[in-house]
Amino acid sequence: MSRVAVLAPHPDDEVLGCASVLTEHECVVVHATDGVPLAILGDEAIALAAARDAEARAACRVLDARVRRFVSLGARDQGLWRNVHDVAHALTDLLPTLQLDAVYAPAFQGGHPDHDGLYVAAQLARAALTDLDVEWWCYALYALDDRGRPGYGWLHPALFPRVVDRELGPDGIERKSAALRAYATQVHDGSVVQTWLDAPVPERFAPMPDRYAPVPTLRCYYDEVFRFADQGIDAHEVDRTLRAALGTG
Repeated sequence: MSRVAVLAPHPDDEVLGCASVLTEHECVVVHATDGVPLAILGDEAIALAAARDAEARAACRVLDARVRRFVSLGARDQGLWRNVHDVAHALTDLLPTLQLDAVYAPAFQGGHPDHDGLYVAAQLARAALTDLDVEWWCYALYALDDRGRPGYGWLHPALFPRVVDRELGPDGIERKSAALRAYATQVHDGSVVQTWLDAPVPERFAPMPDRYAPVPTLRCYYDEVFRFADQGIDAHEVDRTLRAALGTG
């Protein structure tokens, strides 16, 4: 059986985007952040981090995922995009130790700055790991399409020209839905987890593009829907920072 690493920006993204991978392969789940937003501090932050870790492990048990190890890189939720080089260095150290056949990273979609930041960090790690013989894939999470419609799975065809859809089937949808409900802190009206539960869709994957492939201008879910600007996260600054890190800005 092949062994893969699923790089998840937050505890829940591994099941949201890669449930089929988790059940088909022996996996290491790498949580880039602990899922605690920057505004949450002190004892509340400690409690939420513990809850999200426990939820991720419970969700993978419900899914009957083949996870042999969880790893946390320690970045902060909503702050990863500022620290992509640190995350890339952590991945560069970690991935060669795992005896992998493939790495799955979130696609660059404009859905959340941590998703795009982890895509960039994975690109930088791949560039540094020239001797690591693995396949590199991207998986889709949520985004706004080019008409501004929110949903799961949309990948810009200019950046991801070859997309693979994986239909889950009735049994797979039921199992993934049960696993997602284990993320109790994330299941509420209007949450992205609840959005998938309300309207399940296939999972979508694409080969990771070349590092220097031009990243199209994307509609920004975290700006238009989440209103992260109200929390001091400027979408233009995020975009400039990530493009500069890739070397395409």
